Amino acid sequence: MNDKHKHNEERRLHIAEKQDNDRHNGGATHPQSEVSTREEARVTEETRATEEKATLLLVGRNDKEDFQSRWHTIQMGFVDEPHGAVENADALVAEVIDYLSKALAAERDTVNQDWMHEDNLSTEELRLALRDYRTLFNHLISI
Repeated sequence: MNDKHKHNEERRLHIAEKQDNDRHNGGATHPQSEVSTREEARVTEETRATEEKATLLLVGRNDKEDFQSRWHTIQMGFVDEPHGAVENADALVAEVIDYLSKALAAERDTVNQDWMHEDNLSTEELRLALRDYRTLFNHLISI
């Protein structure tokens, strides 16, 4: 994580902590709430790290290497055949978009089957489903 992103995340957490304190304590800070807030910040950071790792797994290592190799070949072909290289680049980008679309749809299907067909799920099970949707949502908006 770069320093700017880390600073922004810390600032966001600080603002969220202050808003939480204002809502729950009328702006007063209590030692117990400070511990709780630090724990929430730690959990948030761990969740974000887990989501970043999951993002990296959206494209498998072999597929990623194949896409990169093909891209390299396209770039090398530009010298001899610029128009063909651009056509090939367009086709490869379309293929990667299709690949990502299918991978994301499969991820959604996995999240769906964990809760959609169950009627009597506990709050904890629903919390976990919402967490999984948040991870998927963050994948979508980070592309």
